[in-house]
Amino acid sequence: MTTQYTRQKSGITSGSEWQSFSGRGSRGVNTGLLLLYGIGLGAALMYILDPDQGRRRRALLRDKLVGATNQASDVIGKTTRDLRNRAQGVIHEAGSALNFGENNAQEQGNASESEAAINTRSRAAGR
Repeated sequence: MTTQYTRQKSGITSGSEWQSFSGRGSRGVNTGLLLLYGIGLGAALMYILDPDQGRRRRALLRDKLVGATNQASDVIGKTTRDLRNRAQGVIHEAGSALNFGENNAQEQGNASESEAAINTRSRAAGR
């Protein structure tokens, strides 16, 4: 233990060497996790770039990506139309609520005109 302390104190080794034993690099990055990421990336590249089956795998991957892109585009289009229609409905409802007093007076005027026309026809028919 004293030799490690003196080596570290004399500046022969840096502190990062001691940190690497704990699984952390000099910036606090987990070196084991980086190793697993590297292994996974290498395996994926080997799988895709395989000279025998790689072309078929790349075509399948491309087809799946195109399909997912088309599906996402369809969903976005439907959602856009739905939101636009809902907004138009809200605007229409708000306009109807603001014009309620005017429309109600007009409807009552129209109703009395209709009743007057019916009464006039009834009298003319002799009923």
